[in-house]
Amino acid sequence: MRVKLLEVRKYYPDWGYIKIDIDCDHIHLHMVIPPEYSASKAVEIIKKNTSRALREKFSFLNKVY
Repeated sequence: MRVKLLEVRKYYPDWGYIKIDIDCDHIHLHMVIPPEYSASKAVEIIKKNTSRALREKFSFLNKVY
């Protein structure tokens, strides 16, 4: 998960991660985004990229969700 978050930053280098905490069932992410991105747009981009990678790695997720 941490790797995917850092990969997102390749495409959005002006985004900054202050703190990333990953627990077994949730993630805490404190970040700085420029004003031209809304918070909801940033979350949408992160969720799209990370969920795609997780579904590829863990195929059972397609059946569960």
